Amino acid sequence: MHHSSLPLGARAFFVLALAACGDPGDAGSLPLDHGRAPDAGVGGDAGSDGMRRVLPLGDSITLGVPHTYRYALARALSERGQEVDFVGSVQGSDGIYPDGWDQDHEGHSGWSVGDIDAELEGWLRGYTADVALVHLGTNDVAAVREGEISLAESEASMRGIVAKLRAQNPRVAIVLAQILPYGGEFASFNATVDDWNRRLVVLASALTTADSPVSVVDMNTGFGEGDLDEDGIHPSAAGAARMAGVWADALR
Repeated sequence: MHHSSLPLGARAFFVLALAACGDPGDAGSLPLDHGRAPDAGVGGDAGSDGMRRVLPLGDSITLGVPHTYRYALARALSERGQEVDFVGSVQGSDGIYPDGWDQDHEGHSGWSVGDIDAELEGWLRGYTADVALVHLGTNDVAAVREGEISLAESEASMRGIVAKLRAQNPRVAIVLAQILPYGGEFASFNATVDDWNRRLVVLASALTTADSPVSVVDMNTGFGEGDLDEDGIHPSAAGAARMAGVWADALR
């Protein structure tokens, strides 16, 4: 299986867990005309135990290299009394977090949208998702810059992901995140990030249904260097917490 390749420096950051992160500063802004995201809201039926099963789906940013939004999201939902069951075939992260929180997820370091699409059907045999939180495309952007794939191919794979989630649960609610910006030496990638994020809005509008809403959340506008780790790719601790806030608002 091919997992999107990156320029040498970027590839190393995606594959290896980082031991340290930069100090979070004031979040900068990378303005982006996102268009109007579908106002479908987040539905998704609860499981038989009354808990909504939430699938965190993505790459190393979901996994946690070294930080993941999942920890802060679990705490935020617990503090407001909203019980959810995180699901996925993977547990834990590459970062250091305490025990005692639900660490199931489907975050795969270095994987593209197409990589996830190719494996998702098999993973879904092990669990059911009522809501899918999808942050994917960061590796695709790097691969597009190298001329390896096109965003049209990534978009087709995202359609495949939506179809597979619905095949397993026709009433699944799907939330697509407009992805984090790149920073530092990779800031030039952001024109491609912006293109991908605009495509997600159009895609969600085309695919949303009453039974299975597809909505978009903005993980880009207002996120800047202070929200990114020193590699310019993964979120800092502050950025991961900020991502959690966006997801928590979507799950209200």
